Amino acid sequence: MFITPKRPLPKLPDKRQLKQQLQADVDAFLASGGKVTEVPKGHSGIAMDGFNRYPVGISNGGQQRTLVPDVVASIEQRRQAKKTPKPEPLKTQRQARKKWIYDDFGEPLRWVWAE
Repeated sequence: MFITPKRPLPKLPDKRQLKQQLQADVDAFLASGGKVTEVPKGHSGIAMDGFNRYPVGISNGGQQRTLVPDVVASIEQRRQAKKTPKPEPLKTQRQARKKWIYDDFGEPLRWVWAE
C-alpha cells in the first residue's frame, strides 16, 4: 500500500543555494547601513573577569563516614548465613515410564518400562 501526498514535498536547498542565500543576506545587511566588525583571531567572547565568577563548591561540613572493615565483616557474616546447606527433601520413588525401542531405520520396534 503506497500513500501518495496530496502535494509534492518541498525540495531542500543544496549547498550552492545556501551559500547564495547567505551572501544575498549579507549584501542586503551591508546595503541597509549595517557594519561588520572584525574580531582578531584567538580572541574569546568571554570576559576574563566574568569567567567562573561563581564557582560551584559543595561542602556539607564534614560527613560522618562508616569504617569499611566493620561493613565488610557484617556483609561476610550475612553471606555465610545464606550459605548454610538446606536439608535435602526426601526422594520420592519415580514411576516407571514407557520407553520406545527403535530399529536402525528409526522405526519403533517395541516399548519397555524404564525407571
